[in-house]
Amino acid sequence: MAENTTRQGRPWNAPTPATIRPVEDDPQQTRQSSVFLLAVILSQQA
Repeated sequence: MAENTTRQGRPWNAPTPATIRPVEDDPQQTRQSSVFLLAVILSQQA
């Protein structure tokens, strides 16, 4: 069964925090996630 789990042990088909709720239901959370991802991308390129 190991091949069906991610490195964190979560089942491969389990919803991730980003997919639990539709984006349009929480635009504030979506904006915060976008800002966080942008910061991560910029830090990777620095």
